[in-house]
Amino acid sequence: MLAGARGRRIQPRAADGAAHSALLVDTAGALHGSYTAAGDVRFATKPAGGAWSHTTVDPFADGAGFSALARDAASTLHIVYTVTTGGELKHAERCAP
Repeated sequence: MLAGARGRRIQPRAADGAAHSALLVDTAGALHGSYTAAGDVRFATKPAGGAWSHTTVDPFADGAGFSALARDAASTLHIVYTVTTGGELKHAERCAP
């Protein structure tokens, strides 16, 4: 178990085949994550007190490497990731609802 930034205890959970992840917590306490699994780049979000939802960002990122996640002043989430076959750096964004 890990101690969270606000002193809460966090129980690590395994995600089958997930790797190269990044996590961001917004001002409302929602969690936003990017990760790779089964060759796809994926985005996950969990509203404060809610359940996780997952979306495939790039189903053609075979060999996707590391990902990074950031949120800009307009609340747009940005995911930057590498594709190891060819060495491309790619960018995807998700606008706030």
